[in-house]
Amino acid sequence: MPIYMRITVSGKRADISVGRDCDPAKWNKHAGRAIGTKEQIKSINNYLDSLQTKLRNAHQVLIDTNQQVTTESLQNQFTGKNQKWKFRGH
Repeated sequence: MPIYMRITVSGKRADISVGRDCDPAKWNKHAGRAIGTKEQIKSINNYLDSLQTKLRNAHQVLIDTNQQVTTESLQNQFTGKNQKWKFRGH
């Protein structure tokens, strides 16, 4: 089954696929982590930890730049959709 990360702000939710899968029998829904000691399980949990850290950083950027924290703004900051790219011609 695919793993999703849920962002909730003021009762509004957004789900983001993390691009990884896990056997439902090896998933602890309360902890939000895979169960086991095999390398694949450790890799999934380490990846989820890194995403959680990235989401906290995205939240902090919104706060530091005085932007409103909503599910959309947090999701955009997390995924990089709010970055403005400048392209230069040759």
